[in-house]
Amino acid sequence: SAGRLPRAKVAHIVEAMLEREAYGTTGLGKGVALPHLRTYDVSDFVGAIAVAPDGVDFNSLDGLPTRLIILVLSPFECREQHHEIMGRLGALLTDATLQYSVRIPRTPLSLLRFCGF
Repeated sequence: SAGRLPRAKVAHIVEAMLEREAYGTTGLGKGVALPHLRTYDVSDFVGAIAVAPDGVDFNSLDGLPTRLIILVLSPFECREQHHEIMGRLGALLTDATLQYSVRIPRTPLSLLRFCGF
């Protein structure tokens, strides 16, 4: 709805995300998932945050419900920038303070502010 993805490409991106998830879960555990994809379907970096207060099954490594999902889509040719973003998010998401914060009902905007974005 923000116009960041070409509407005609959404179905293909969803299919590619599901295919990528089949290779291995991006459910990091402790209530956090970080699905990501490099794709030719975007020309700029796209991110989205979803909050599921009751948790969803994301096939997480620890088997616990996922409450915070941060999606990252990167242009296919931007491998280095994609890895840098994923590394920074991975470090942030392993922070115990954020993991505790995820257990408290939050809005996506309050989590963005908490993370310094």
